[in-house]
Amino acid sequence: MDKFTYSGPAEIRHLNCRKEGPEEEKVLTVDVKFLCTTNAAMFDFFDDALRFALYTDAGAVKNPALQPIGFSTTVMNCDLTILGRRYGSVEVSKFSLKPKDGHLVEMTFGISIQPMADEVAQLAEFVADEVDILIEPQPELDFGGRAAA
Repeated sequence: MDKFTYSGPAEIRHLNCRKEGPEEEKVLTVDVKFLCTTNAAMFDFFDDALRFALYTDAGAVKNPALQPIGFSTTVMNCDLTILGRRYGSVEVSKFSLKPKDGHLVEMTFGISIQPMADEVAQLAEFVADEVDILIEPQPELDFGGRAAA
């Protein structure tokens, strides 16, 4: 897995609203923490040998007492689609993965977005609820071998 992607249900764990930027140009930024369950192949994005060290061939976790594994990886330039709204150039970070039986992994991660004020209220309504999200890398632009002007 060379690029980070996730599509499916995720619980909004919490929102943190703040203003950022130069004093005269401050913009509303919301940090959203998500929790989801996905396939253990997600470990391959971080370390392609880790999944095989954590699970038996039958899919059981080798060490059930293992605490979540944190990763300091930051994935830049992703698109996030949530509640019918698409946000571009988001950063995905603060990953924590906990292996679960059945070749599954419980994953938490954070995303920072810059929504409109009414979108913050909509997101707040779904805190502690599951929503469908899509996170995918932004498409790479192909200028046919020519440099962009």
